[in-house]
Amino acid sequence: MDSSNSGRDTGRSEATESNVARPKGAKNASTEAKETQSSGAYFRVFRYATRATWALNVVAFIAAIASGTLLPLMDFVFGKFVTAFTNFATGVITPAEYRVEINTFALYFIYLFIAKFCLVYIHSALISVAAIRTTKALRIAFLEQTLRQNVAFFDSPDAGSVTTQATTNANNVNNGISEKLTLTLQGISTFGFI
Repeated sequence: MDSSNSGRDTGRSEATESNVARPKGAKNASTEAKETQSSGAYFRVFRYATRATWALNVVAFIAAIASGTLLPLMDFVFGKFVTAFTNFATGVITPAEYRVEINTFALYFIYLFIAKFCLVYIHSALISVAAIRTTKALRIAFLEQTLRQNVAFFDSPDAGSVTTQATTNANNVNNGISEKLTLTLQGISTFGFI
C-alpha cells in the first residue's frame, strides 16, 4: 500500500509543479513555441509555390491593393460631386457649368467602377489559380510522405482517414490562401489610404 500511495503523491507533486503560478504575462516555452509555429505555419504553405505561382500571387496582390485604394477615390469623387450640387444650389455656378461638372464626375464614377470590376476580377482569378497550384503541390507532398510510412501504418483503422485528411486540410489551406488573403489585402489598402 505504501508504494501505491507514494506513486500517487509523486504524481500529484508533478502535476502541482506544472501548474505553478507564473507572473502575469509570463509564458512557458511550449506556449511560445506554439505561437511561433502557428504564425510561421501560414507562411510555410507558400514554400510549395513555384515561380509561376509566385508571379500569379504578386500580380494578384498588386491588383488587390489597387482595388482597395479605389474605394477612397470613389469617396473623393463623390465629395466633388456633392460640391457641384451645392455650388449650383447656392448659385455659384451656372446651369451649363453644372452640367459639365456633373457629366465629368459621372464619367469618373464609370471609370472607377470599370477599374474596380477589372481589378477585383484579376485578383480573384489569379489568386484562385495560384491557390489551386499551391494546394496541388501540398497534396502531392502529403501523399509522398504518406506513402513513405511503414506498412503497419496502413493496417490501422485510421489509415482510411488519410484521404479525408488530405481533402479537408487541402480545402482549408486553399480557402486561407486564396480569396480571403486578397480580400484582407484589399481591406488593409482601403484603410491605409484613408
